[in-house]
Amino acid sequence: MYAGFLRRFAAFVLDTIIFCVISFVLLMILTLLKFYPQNPNDITLTIHFISLIGFIILYFFYFVFPEASPWQATLGKKILGIKVVDTHGHRISIGRSLGRNVNMALSSITFCVGFLMCLWTKKEQCLHDMVSGCMVVTSDVKPTPEFPPTKTPLIMWVSTAIILLIWLLLMTIPFIVMNSQNGFMADKLIDFERGMSVEPVAIMTRISDEVTLQQYPTQNPNFTWGSFVFAPQGAEAGEKTYCVPSSQIDPSANQNPGCNPQDTFLVELTADTINAYRINNSPFKYALTLHYGDRKDKIKCVAQSEIGKEFCLQFEQSLQNRNMPAKSPNI
Repeated sequence: MYAGFLRRFAAFVLDTIIFCVISFVLLMILTLLKFYPQNPNDITLTIHFISLIGFIILYFFYFVFPEASPWQATLGKKILGIKVVDTHGHRISIGRSLGRNVNMALSSITFCVGFLMCLWTKKEQCLHDMVSGCMVVTSDVKPTPEFPPTKTPLIMWVSTAIILLIWLLLMTIPFIVMNSQNGFMADKLIDFERGMSVEPVAIMTRISDEVTLQQYPTQNPNFTWGSFVFAPQGAEAGEKTYCVPSSQIDPSANQNPGCNPQDTFLVELTADTINAYRINNSPFKYALTLHYGDRKDKIKCVAQSEIGKEFCLQFEQSLQNRNMPAKSPNI
């Protein structure tokens, strides 16, 4: 009649496996649909929150709803031939099913003793079964006709409310802390990145001025500036943290052939512009562009990542306000 510990444990293991497989498949689908950014640094609090809501919905429709449905069981329980009923053998409501699942927290925080209680209790009930007025029986058990469905115990609603309140606080506090830390860290990273961009800005400005003075032609010439040798269709490697590989290389890639791992920018000269690309797995993912003859405050910044867009906004504002220092690179 009663399901017993081993049968219930086997159903639990089976349900866990099925639930994890479903979660993994949905995660892969969302990844393919590009809901999750490739760079973990771009995963925002909004995405974390939506993921949490998605988990709650999936849990509800896999565990809570089926136990109140005509099945009276999750898929794992159905396969093992057991179901959840009230103490008179009747089907439980959706509210009681929710309370039963939530109160599994009580069985867990007792070092899982609450789950083992079905080994010695009269109706082989776990702690969360007793709190919700439920029991787990074999699928062939029928309701007792002379006894109506039992009322949901008041203690279940009280404990459910307390557990959900505690859970909500535990989920909210990390989001608040993470939000404040992310804002603080993002500001620090942007300040540091502005310092990193000083030399490429100086290089771009100096090259633009000298190219303009020499009336830079457009038919694949070579132009020498410092230790750099530039050409629209190809260039030689520079020194220090700057490199200029062939223009055939995709500058949007995180790693560029011809650039060392310690390199931070890829500087590229075209017939019309000077471009500096942030490379080597930077979370900022931005590019600086300056047309020949333009002043430094005309440098355009375009970014792919969220933190990169914030950097570009502050970068262009600082140029307009002439707060970005410009020093000559040591080349």
